[in-house]
Amino acid sequence: MPRIGSRIISAAGVNLIYDWIKQMAPKTATNVTDEAVARRLEEANGKLLDELLAGKLSLPMKRRELIERLLSSTVGALALLREINVKSLDPVMQNETIARGTSHTNALVRDLFERFVPEEKRVKRLGPDIKPEAILALKGDAARGEKIFFAEGAAQCAQCHRLHGQGRDYGPDLGRISQKYTRAQVLDNILNPSKTIDPAFATYQVEAKNDLSFSGFILRKTGEEVVLKDSNLNEVHVRLADVTAMQPSKTSAMPEGLLQNLTAQEAADLLEFVSSLR
Repeated sequence: MPRIGSRIISAAGVNLIYDWIKQMAPKTATNVTDEAVARRLEEANGKLLDELLAGKLSLPMKRRELIERLLSSTVGALALLREINVKSLDPVMQNETIARGTSHTNALVRDLFERFVPEEKRVKRLGPDIKPEAILALKGDAARGEKIFFAEGAAQCAQCHRLHGQGRDYGPDLGRISQKYTRAQVLDNILNPSKTIDPAFATYQVEAKNDLSFSGFILRKTGEEVVLKDSNLNEVHVRLADVTAMQPSKTSAMPEGLLQNLTAQEAADLLEFVSSLR
């Protein structure tokens, strides 16, 4: 196949994305709560970055604290990486930022800083060509797998599934999944989410009058309306009299490639955790 992209983060690309985000209109969140949270995070990161760049940090502990706080979010990490790209950090601060970024617990943050790690020392991830037998052959650790399940930037499981009071209630309940599937079947469902789609979680595309279009799971259907649950967890009511077409998607709402940024051992740990739910 032809080469269509790079595995290494582009410095110019990072700067472009950072500048694009900074120029975006304030109201970009899907609801008022998310918008307020995003605004507070941006303001906090701005203050932390200003303090860090002021060059008056004589105490290493204070400098370390500011770097850690910025790296606690991908937006803050992106801001720090841009400062490295434009060479505004002094050598000591730059080296400390890179050291902490490349060893961060958040995979998304680590990915941003991976270009600073020598090729031979980079983590060997599964990538797009995943061999199930390689994962199944490893002994997993459920405790480590639970952390991966809920971690930001890992397998993204908690973005759609809710467990132990955490996550989003969008996808199927996994609380007793081990009673329904074997370990190998659980892995197959993760790697090939569209192979078998639970009818209750089939995504429907609903076309309506006035060129309106809606997508989501069908919560209920009456003689007057169809009620969908969209990806923002909102209930969408569409009058049946306005519906011009309604078809289920052949593709699962669960995306493919969720394991490709994990190592084989991390995937085995995640599988062990999910397979232990009963």
